Amino acid sequence: MHPICSGRIAARLSFHYLPSEDYNPRMESTLSFLTLLTSGLFAGAALHVTAVEHPARMSPGASLALQEFRPSYKRAAPLQAALAVICFLCSLVVWRLTGQWAWLAGGLSVGAVVPFTFAFIMKINRLLLDAALPPKDEEALILLTKCARLHAVRTYLGLLGFAILLAQSIQQARLH
Repeated sequence: MHPICSGRIAARLSFHYLPSEDYNPRMESTLSFLTLLTSGLFAGAALHVTAVEHPARMSPGASLALQEFRPSYKRAAPLQAALAVICFLCSLVVWRLTGQWAWLAGGLSVGAVVPFTFAFIMKINRLLLDAALPPKDEEALILLTKCARLHAVRTYLGLLGFAILLAQSIQQARLH
């Protein structure tokens, strides 16, 4: 490839932090805080479901677990989705303001749970939530077990994102 062409492509793909006259450090601080807060809340909620709620739900058997899953899911899903989306959007803005890739990486890790959920978990959830045609105990046990394994991936993504964002926040605080 011609050096001038490769330079143009690299310039388009790279991001350079250029503070503008309308840069607002208070906005950066607020969005950094919101990014860290929502990632921590998401990771904590996901860890609670994976380590505490789901094992407790499964202990009395698949039939009762399924009865508990439905109201729990209807309360948790909107909260977790909102936290992941807010974290991602705030991290994107902070990355654009600072040029620090860790904000983008952490936000992407947490935000990735949304498409992951649609791609791998929603079909299982629909089967578990279908009150008109509920799965039999054996099928419910298989679906709930698979759902738990997939939710663990969401937990890892959330914890990874939170760890990246926390490390970046600490590093940034040391510099200021």
